[in-house]
Amino acid sequence: MDDSQILEGLRNRDMTAFEQLYDSLAELVLYYTEQITKDKIEAEDITVHSFSKFWEQDLSEYDSMKRVKNFIFKVAKNSAFDYLRKQKVKHSHQRNISYLTEQQYEEYIMEGSRYRVELLRKVYQEIDKLPKRTQEVFKMVYVHEMTTKEVGEQLNISVITVRRLCSDAIQKLRNKFSEKDLQLILLLLSLSELEKAGFFSSTCFN
Repeated sequence: MDDSQILEGLRNRDMTAFEQLYDSLAELVLYYTEQITKDKIEAEDITVHSFSKFWEQDLSEYDSMKRVKNFIFKVAKNSAFDYLRKQKVKHSHQRNISYLTEQQYEEYIMEGSRYRVELLRKVYQEIDKLPKRTQEVFKMVYVHEMTTKEVGEQLNISVITVRRLCSDAIQKLRNKFSEKDLQLILLLLSLSELEKAGFFSSTCFN
């Protein structure tokens, strides 16, 4: 498909056109955001988020590929700089912790543990509200740490569909949790803390 065909397909919300756009542009967006964040994993997440954000727009208003690309790169740039600002806050927080006494530190850890358990209880409630296929893909990627390619092969769907479903799930969680909490949630899910601690029934992982 050439640019005019992709643009026409996008305006008609044709998934094939969206996949063509992603395949042609994602590598450049990834390289651009990685230069800003210096973090490949974060750059990959930002890249998927940028395309997902574009897909949520009223695409009938886009009359040129230049506008399409400008929007995606603008979202990517803003997200990358947001990440840098949050990293500065995180490092400042870590410096503050270093001044705690041993007793204060233990109390801090205990309080943090209770907070994490409650946070994860809430997030699983939200995950259970997602469409079944979105739940399945999200858990395979973020809990069982499968690659998007592995998930696609197992479920017989395309990699771009896997990424889109993950991005849909993340966007819904963003509507319920702060960005700070969401980053912690994704980390804790990858550690499978709930499954190991037995706080939830096995149906959470079925």
